[in-house]
Amino acid sequence: MATSGNTSWELTRNQMIERAYAKLGIPGEDNTLSATQYADGATALNMAVQAAVTDGMPLWKRITESVTPSATSQVYTFTNAMKVKAVYIKDTSSGTQYELIEKSLYDFMRLPQGSVGLPVHWTAQPLIQGYTVSIWPLTSDTSTVANKTLNVVYQKEFDGFTASGETPDFPAYWNTPLIYQTAVFLAPEQGVPLPDRQALEKEVSKYWSMAAGMGDEDGSLFIQPERRF
Repeated sequence: MATSGNTSWELTRNQMIERAYAKLGIPGEDNTLSATQYADGATALNMAVQAAVTDGMPLWKRITESVTPSATSQVYTFTNAMKVKAVYIKDTSSGTQYELIEKSLYDFMRLPQGSVGLPVHWTAQPLIQGYTVSIWPLTSDTSTVANKTLNVVYQKEFDGFTASGETPDFPAYWNTPLIYQTAVFLAPEQGVPLPDRQALEKEVSKYWSMAAGMGDEDGSLFIQPERRF
């Protein structure tokens, strides 16, 4: 048996829109979509992309961004972050690294506000666009600024579609759930009967779960109470 050896399979934005309309029986064989249908399809497809943001933090979309601790303000803004996972501090010469302890915003605000020193705690607050990460102590000492780096792990925002030939900012196995979700968003305005829409939603649920499960971590999860001293 001979295989192609090609593991790359990508659809463009317009191809995904066409497949979404096909789930609704539009436009039919040998017909073409109108400019308005492509525009409406692009809106629905971008809505599907944004819906994927709420489904956790897939490993393939996590990045680590390094910042230098500040001697004046330990509040950092990440405009393309959707959710912050962890914050580490690393010694730039030895490479030694440890994880800072996450605090809720309420508990973080109860910490002494005038403290200066080596970072210990962090908290994150979502913005309309991005996240802010605050580190405590709120200002770093001179040794920390000179010799340490903060590594912030977060989920990067998904790229939307702006042109017909663009491909998804997702692995190929996400094509099917995105297409079906786009069809679900389009269905009410296309006059699709409710039973057919409900059937589509079941298809979305199946394919979405399959794709979302591929981005999970395989490591074990350990839960223990926080110790306060």
